[in-house]
Amino acid sequence: MLSEEQGPAKGKIKLKITCPLYQVVEREVDRILLPTYHGMFEVLPRRAPLFIQIKAGVLTARAGDEKEDFLVSAGLCEIRRDICSVAAWAGRASQINRERVQQQLLEAETFLKKENMAVMRHELLARVDFLKMILEVIN
Repeated sequence: MLSEEQGPAKGKIKLKITCPLYQVVEREVDRILLPTYHGMFEVLPRRAPLFIQIKAGVLTARAGDEKEDFLVSAGLCEIRRDICSVAAWAGRASQINRERVQQQLLEAETFLKKENMAVMRHELLARVDFLKMILEVIN
């Protein structure tokens, strides 16, 4: 997941959230709160290297007094050299459009009913779960 790139400024963590189709964010923050299968996990600067599975939920990034929430699907997170790389479907919570999410959910559920979708079934089920989680969070 991580190339030999330059790390963040001292006392910071570089947060990189990447979806299969696009990069959601790359910025320096003070701390990150990740949703994991063992509860919420806080990432601070100088964290020992770690590879962890995340679950669908809200990822929170803090920089000073500023807080930004991201809705993430289940995925993977690698923490190394003060760089936190997340690979999951994700979006900024502040930019979520309920109608668009409901439409995407309907489309994904329709695709799941087609007989030829066996190859993509696992990915579609993960997408459906993620979209349902988004709707629960924004209610």
